[in-house]
Amino acid sequence: MHNRTTLSGGPATRAVTTSEPGEISFLYFLNCLRSGGALNSLISIRGGAQEERVRGDMQQVSSALAAQLTGRLVLSGAARAIEQHDGHVVVRSDVGGHPCRFVIVAVLPALAGRLQYAVPMPAHRDLLTQRMPMGG
Repeated sequence: MHNRTTLSGGPATRAVTTSEPGEISFLYFLNCLRSGGALNSLISIRGGAQEERVRGDMQQVSSALAAQLTGRLVLSGAARAIEQHDGHVVVRSDVGGHPCRFVIVAVLPALAGRLQYAVPMPAHRDLLTQRMPMGG
């Protein structure tokens, strides 16, 4: 007998995405499976995505990153636009322009979609930021 996970009741979607099946598209769920290697690696503890944890709270991660960026971290102005140039990027905020080599946009898709991009995002990414619901 094969060990089979069923999607009909939603246990797999709940375990992987913490969402009800009706809250996400099947394509999104398949992309999660593909990105994570397979269902077993996403829901397993030993050797899976759930094996490693951070001791303490997640604030210590951002605090450690901030400590490495002393003098270069801007907290007083919201980012409004991202411009790509040859060899560098400029992030425009409420307090000016900030040149850098790389940018990681680590906000909710709906907020990322509000940024102005000098080089537009691919159409599929733009549609995602417009239609992706906020997490439950």
